[in-house]
Amino acid sequence: MNLSLRICRAYLFLGLSGTAIFAQRAPAPEIGPKVPSFLQGLSPKILAGKPIQRFLTSWTLRSPDGETIPDARGARLATQIQQMGGVSPSRGGSAPTSALTLSLNNMRWTNIGPQPVQNGQVGDTISNRLMSGRIAAIAVHPHDPNRWLIGAANGGVWETRDAGGSFRPLTDAAPSQAVGAIAYAPSDPNIIYVGTGEATFSGDSFGGEGILKSTDGGLTWIQLGVSTFIKGTAFSEIRVDPSNPDRLVAATSLGLFGRVGAAARPQGFGARGFWLSNDGGQNWIQTLAIDGISIAVHPAGFSQMYGGEGFGSNAGNAVLRTTNGGISWSVVPGPWNALSGNTDRTVIAIAPSNPNRIYVAVSNSTTGGLFGLWTTSNGWDPTPSWTKINVSPTDDGSGAYGPCGYDKAFSAVASQCWYNLTLTVKPTDQTKLFFGGVTLYRYDMVSDSWTEVSQTAAPADRNNGIHVDQHAAVWSGGRLIVGNDGGVWSTITDGDGMWFEHNSSLSISQYYEGSISPDGSQVLAGAQDNGTHRRNGTQAWPLIFGGDGAGNIFGSTFDFGVSSQSHNIARTTDGGQTFVGVKGNYGGAPPFIGKIRECPSSPGTVILNGSRINKTTSFYTGQANSLWTNNGSGIFNGSVGGIGIAFGNNCNTFAMGSIDGQILLSTNGGVTKADLRDINPNGQVPPRPVSTIVFPSKSNTKICVGLTGFSGNLPANIYCTSDFTQSPPSWTNVSVPVDVSVVSLAIDPDNNNIMYAGTDFAMWYTNDSGSTWAFMGPTMGMPNTAVYDIVARAGRVIAFTHGRGAFMLVNFDLNKDGAVDCTDVNIVRGAFGKRVGEPGYVAIADLNGDNVVNLRDLSMLTQMLSARTYCQ
Repeated sequence: MNLSLRICRAYLFLGLSGTAIFAQRAPAPEIGPKVPSFLQGLSPKILAGKPIQRFLTSWTLRSPDGETIPDARGARLATQIQQMGGVSPSRGGSAPTSALTLSLNNMRWTNIGPQPVQNGQVGDTISNRLMSGRIAAIAVHPHDPNRWLIGAANGGVWETRDAGGSFRPLTDAAPSQAVGAIAYAPSDPNIIYVGTGEATFSGDSFGGEGILKSTDGGLTWIQLGVSTFIKGTAFSEIRVDPSNPDRLVAATSLGLFGRVGAAARPQGFGARGFWLSNDGGQNWIQTLAIDGISIAVHPAGFSQMYGGEGFGSNAGNAVLRTTNGGISWSVVPGPWNALSGNTDRTVIAIAPSNPNRIYVAVSNSTTGGLFGLWTTSNGWDPTPSWTKINVSPTDDGSGAYGPCGYDKAFSAVASQCWYNLTLTVKPTDQTKLFFGGVTLYRYDMVSDSWTEVSQTAAPADRNNGIHVDQHAAVWSGGRLIVGNDGGVWSTITDGDGMWFEHNSSLSISQYYEGSISPDGSQVLAGAQDNGTHRRNGTQAWPLIFGGDGAGNIFGSTFDFGVSSQSHNIARTTDGGQTFVGVKGNYGGAPPFIGKIRECPSSPGTVILNGSRINKTTSFYTGQANSLWTNNGSGIFNGSVGGIGIAFGNNCNTFAMGSIDGQILLSTNGGVTKADLRDINPNGQVPPRPVSTIVFPSKSNTKICVGLTGFSGNLPANIYCTSDFTQSPPSWTNVSVPVDVSVVSLAIDPDNNNIMYAGTDFAMWYTNDSGSTWAFMGPTMGMPNTAVYDIVARAGRVIAFTHGRGAFMLVNFDLNKDGAVDCTDVNIVRGAFGKRVGEPGYVAIADLNGDNVVNLRDLSMLTQMLSARTYCQ
């Protein structure tokens, strides 16, 4: 099977109002991620593209052999966690203690945004637009045009009842937060179906966990079809019979990686196809074993549908049709029958005002562009007559790419019709087609003309425009609603003039890495395709740096570093007013999403991961083009280069781990091969990717590592050694009690017995160094989403999720005496009215982290007091 992930647009280096947006071409890797067999043969240009590199970053972290991933079964994890009551010993640990349970009762995770991201990128410009994260599915209530549901990439289902003015999450406790399709039952809109798993084929398109169904308008949910829609399944479409809420059809393809995904499809992997259920989703019949991409239904009858296939399917059979409600399908005669090659995404749109008017777009797997866009006025005839629409005005003039394969703002081929391709026709006008790709275009059949209505490129005013990469488009009356990599948008003027933004209450950023300033007042976080954001105490976070946001560090509130893909690093010494690129003489192959670590006791002493260890002691002051010292090639034993990386409790001690479990340690500050010692020479830590490394602040000899991938048996995801000076050290398995990828670890700097573990399935907590663990999931405010980074600093603990933004841990037991009572209230009162940096400010009293102790904090705390407790 040809995976057909294709190259994305390349961000150029631009200085825009003090904000940098850049991604330099990555050097040829000396030791880079293994290219699996299903990607071999692609051109170097495609392999170097952002989507492929994003995919390889996550694929290599979870694939045991570089080809396949076992199923981690989120549903099984949820059941197992429920059965253990959320508290359990680690492998070999002792029984849970009451102290662990008691401490959990006093803590909650609270979302700190971003809600929204301010000044998001539109085309090549930093705009004033508000943004969020990727949206792959939208549904409008059949009787209430102001009520919508949206599905976020690993961020769950959200609902608005005021036409996008405000949203609230509905499925934080669901076993899968990846959403690919949503549908109301038209005859009973209290019935809602959600197809989990996101079929956008991106590097972070997680597989799903079957169907979620609600019969009370989204208040409660049940899970269906888990045994049918097995590991790696992602939904691209669900359609419900307007006259029968129990009859529905679905299209499924592949979720690529992560908790339950993979890119290779061995036998029995991924339930692809067109599917039919006659009993409300309880049971399913596979009516066609293809990769289902789209389903378009005749507005006057559920028996007549068009379907599109993709993900490496034969383009000649890409367009399908049924006249018996999805029981059987046949290939539609058309110009695609003569095509030679494969397609990844075939999308069909039927004109509501004239169902005989049908539009079809077929992507080209080889080029990442288009085979073509066609239309017919007799779509239900045995042999429809098709006319090809000229798309050359939307690309480089060749007509080979169209809106989905060309980035107008950068005047560059993007080759990503596999990723962003959606069609919709204006309900009242069959001649108005909207084509969503990188940008969004409107086609007027009468004048045979194209207009770029997403307004991403000059001379359009980008402050009226929307984010790139369109994935969903639906109508609510005369309002067109679109979902893309930057959130939800709508227009009531067919895209002319300003678009309405609906992202102010959505917290669905897909974060990779985060950091906290030394005084706790600021936060940095790098997001997928949405740059790096900075929080100053409010829910809204401004964008300060573009590209795919990656590693970042805080030396002080004015001195910090940020990066985008492939270690394109920049520093600022004026609080972000200006940035200077400092990648300079970085040596070796950088990871697509790189980690940056700074020694806390010596700001400016910085290390970077990759195929070599790059280090500087003058990050903020040294020459930008010659900062880095590295150890040369060959430090890893033929494996992919460093992933997890960390400083010890002094600047001379640091460690880096590799894909196959190699852990290198320096205790003299040197980076040469002679300075580094392998502290896992006997493989006591399993040969799996070392995704994260932590050193306790109060020990000179202890180190812990977290592993991604799966053991398939007893959990083996966290290992610690109490004395890394031994040769070899003795490692202890202190894993969380379920078989899940551990992506991030943090140890409390004040109490080293406390450790936090971020996984592909929420969080875990221990207060006895891993002997017992407690699950920190939805009951504690943390959704069942992936936690890619955790930072504990300056009295704050913040988790950076890949789909639900950032969360801060609030411990209401301020004096740590085991109870929330009036002594804790008095701590807040004592700091009342004080702002960060002022005498008397107490960070632990600032419960919502907005940098001021006020009534909000007092209200949060008093709600935790026992009934009838009054504090004088």
